[in-house]
Amino acid sequence: MLVGGERRAPVHRHPLPTGELLGRFALLAITAEREGLYVSLTRIVSFGLPPRELADRVRASAEVDAAVLAASRPGATVGELFEVLVRAYESQGFPDEWRRHHQGGLAGYRGREVFATPGDETVLPSACAVAWNPSVTGGGKSEDTALVTTDGIEVITGTRALGELETAAGVPRPAIVVL
Repeated sequence: MLVGGERRAPVHRHPLPTGELLGRFALLAITAEREGLYVSLTRIVSFGLPPRELADRVRASAEVDAAVLAASRPGATVGELFEVLVRAYESQGFPDEWRRHHQGGLAGYRGREVFATPGDETVLPSACAVAWNPSVTGGGKSEDTALVTTDGIEVITGTRALGELETAAGVPRPAIVVL
């Protein structure tokens, strides 16, 4: 579990733990293992109403995440899905953010078995797990682990009770949890 507060979350997408106080909000990045299988997720919490800039960055990250999840289908290559990410960042007004952090990829037997890179020819099989990891400088990040099959995607780390954002791609993504 990695946690960064108001000062560190906007600049560290994987904030190493420190003794620093959280402040008005926090980013929690979690990878867990059970019986040899891994899942990853990120949640943003705000103590009171979130700052507008944070909400905007989380929304942009969620839209990028939803776009790549919607495109994740057996037969697609990791490189093709990486291009979906790049185009989605551009459409959100953040064309260079994909260069600032890994974008996730195939998951399951490790936190990431294959990290998405341009031109990667790895083909998604008929059943697999993905954990995309789009983020935007300023504290925005969206991450869940999803199963990809011929029937579609199933987010297995979803936390609907904590709130979700509706997205243009029609894939709900985690909202900021307001405490």
